Amino acid sequence: PKEFWQRKHWESIKINYKKALYFEDYADDLEKMYNSQEWDNLIDICWYQFNYFLKCLELNDVEIIRMSQTQFEGKKDNLILDHCKKLNGAAVVFGSQGRNYVDINKFNKEKKYVYFQDYKQSKFLLGVAQQWVQR
Repeated sequence: PKEFWQRKHWESIKINYKKALYFEDYADDLEKMYNSQEWDNLIDICWYQFNYFLKCLELNDVEIIRMSQTQFEGKKDNLILDHCKKLNGAAVVFGSQGRNYVDINKFNKEKKYVYFQDYKQSKFLLGVAQQWVQR
């Protein structure tokens, strides 16, 4: 049946996170999300979850714009610059590899700040996450 993947996904979440800190606080809502409605497309449940977690984080006043709501143009860094311009963004964050392909002069010309993030996984956070899952 069509809803098989939903049941299977919920069971996987439950098995893998049942000992995680705060899991019980959200388990009922997540279970309803997967078991009380049939989702035709993965994007539909993802969008529902995204909005659910915005509420959980009390980010209700944040404006979210889906790519399909605005006509963006360009490719690669031109596409990102177009996003920034059309959404009135002041800054863009790229991963550290962005230095290899982003033409920063385009962004400077438009007065858009570019930040390259050198993300390094924290060993402490990894340990904390493992403890949460193991509880």
